[in-house]
Amino acid sequence: MPSRLDTIRARMTAMDDTTIDKDFIGMLYGAFGTGKTVAAMQLAQELTDGSGILYLDSADGWVSLEGFPELQQDVTYLPLSDAKDLAAIADALAKRDKDFEHYDVLVVDELSSVAGEVLEDANRSRTGVKRGDILEETVGADYGVATQIVASLVRTLKKTRRLHIIFIAHDREKVVNKVTVHSPQFSPLLNSEIQKLMHVTGYLSTKVVERKGKPVYDRTIQSWPTAYVAAKNRLPELPYKANVDDWVSYIADWALSNEPLNAPNDTPELSEDDLTNVPEDDVQDMDVEEDENGLIAVEE
Repeated sequence: MPSRLDTIRARMTAMDDTTIDKDFIGMLYGAFGTGKTVAAMQLAQELTDGSGILYLDSADGWVSLEGFPELQQDVTYLPLSDAKDLAAIADALAKRDKDFEHYDVLVVDELSSVAGEVLEDANRSRTGVKRGDILEETVGADYGVATQIVASLVRTLKKTRRLHIIFIAHDREKVVNKVTVHSPQFSPLLNSEIQKLMHVTGYLSTKVVERKGKPVYDRTIQSWPTAYVAAKNRLPELPYKANVDDWVSYIADWALSNEPLNAPNDTPELSEDDLTNVPEDDVQDMDVEEDENGLIAVEE
């Protein structure tokens, strides 16, 4: 029997001479109606090699896809009845059980809804309150239990080989010093644990602009953090902000290439347009404090 050290030696390779199979894991979050599901499925279609996309729906997000038949190709739709479904599916994907062995892309719509249900279950378990009855106040212990469960689910999925994962989440808005701060709709502790595992966390926003005399929606995704937008980026050359099509192309080009994962070293240059709605004392010099996950800690 080979020793553990022999097994470890067999896994050692020169990084500059290695072809890397890269499994992307990322999150897209934003407000209701901004097009999160459509953008996530655009990316899923670019990442799949035709093996199949598994779309898990906890909040009727599939309705957003009714007008996009091209985004429904090679997609298996699976509604989640409760958070326990996701745990069973994560285990089945990790083991590549029957009917779960061929998918190469997973979309979870929405992880924030799943997390909210897990938190509610933790509260009911602690207090003995049955479903349908009014919950007692959520306490720190409930958040701790929910964080452990949801973070463990995400880690299980991340360990699944040959699987790209796209999470969708709602936007949490918080007013700090009269300015709205955006972050995924998780508790701070859970958000911190989840973000450690992401390659990219992007904030999707939509505004109406006039083009050729007609109002149109302009959808952009911010993947670099500022003091007022929580985001994360570990991919080289991914822009600070990009329209949805370009964002999808950047990520797909990286994931489907043999380029190694090198965290970007340089702060992106921000254009005047990028800073239009950002207070002057915010990020013009990016002189802000980041936590270990690349997210900005905002003090009230």
